[in-house]
Amino acid sequence: MRRITLNQGNGVDETDFERRLDRALAHAPVPVISPEFAVRVAAMVPARQLPRAQRFAYAHATMIFCGVAMMVALLLLAPHAAVGSRFAIAVEWIVCVQLSVLAVSATLAREFWPLR
Repeated sequence: MRRITLNQGNGVDETDFERRLDRALAHAPVPVISPEFAVRVAAMVPARQLPRAQRFAYAHATMIFCGVAMMVALLLLAPHAAVGSRFAIAVEWIVCVQLSVLAVSATLAREFWPLR
């Protein structure tokens, strides 16, 4: 770039300079990238690998453990619920609902996040 000094006898006035500066700033230069350069840069970029899904082994093991614990609780509550204890029947129903929710969530977990 050449340097222009204003009002030092070179014939450039301030309004002409402003007009040329406005024109230069109004038209942005078009970037041109040579195809050879693009090929070289693309060759240097490493291949993109897809991220691996983490194994949910602890979640699946916890689901299995809770399911077994709920089944044991149902077996232990069955004699008390057969007698007609309202509290035992209510707890048994709560454990049944929890077991059902656990079964649904385990099914969805195996469908969407399988162990591989």
